[in-house]
Amino acid sequence: MLKKKGSLLEVTGVNRNEINGKYVSTAGLTSGAVHYNRAKKLKYMTMDNMHPLLVPFTKANFKLVNLKAPIRTLLFQSGTGFKVNAKKDGLVTTPGFYLTLDNYLQYYSASALAKVAPSGLSKTVRGMSVWKPTASVKVSKVTVKGRTTTIDYAKPLKGMPNQKISSLKIVHNPKQHHATFFPDGYTEDATWTTYKVNGKTYYVGQSIEVKDYLDD
Repeated sequence: MLKKKGSLLEVTGVNRNEINGKYVSTAGLTSGAVHYNRAKKLKYMTMDNMHPLLVPFTKANFKLVNLKAPIRTLLFQSGTGFKVNAKKDGLVTTPGFYLTLDNYLQYYSASALAKVAPSGLSKTVRGMSVWKPTASVKVSKVTVKGRTTTIDYAKPLKGMPNQKISSLKIVHNPKQHHATFFPDGYTEDATWTTYKVNGKTYYVGQSIEVKDYLDD
């Protein structure tokens, strides 16, 4: 994948590679979490194949960018936080949405999200995560004021809270939540924070399966 100078990129990892006889820091890069129709067409080279194209990962070649809307790429799921499902064999996957880096709002039903990020697998959506949305819409304006982000878009999006209006008001509660769950056969350690989205509660976080090692 070739990108124009000044393009927004996501860093997936930093390595040390030999370039012209010297070892320098290089980075794995993607276009980040962009709209599905664009993401599915992108092709990325492996680090082994792109050696001739490696660019040193330095301040001279790359500039750190702080997003004006820090909620971009965060995966919002409906509800107050992680919970064990009715079968007690995993955590509940609820409907969710996220704002892409190129200004699209992508919504996922619970069944659609369960196919790509079940049981709190992801806190943020990455460039290699090509998830087909249940519905999406182009965003016209994003405004941030304190802990409140307002997202305006052209037409109402089915599945979103107050779905008859074409705007989201997202208010962040910075309080951290933590819980340990014990579904059948394993342990889940979860952390999250909550948001009010048009008055409805959503959460953003991640749950990690804890491996238990027993002595023989």
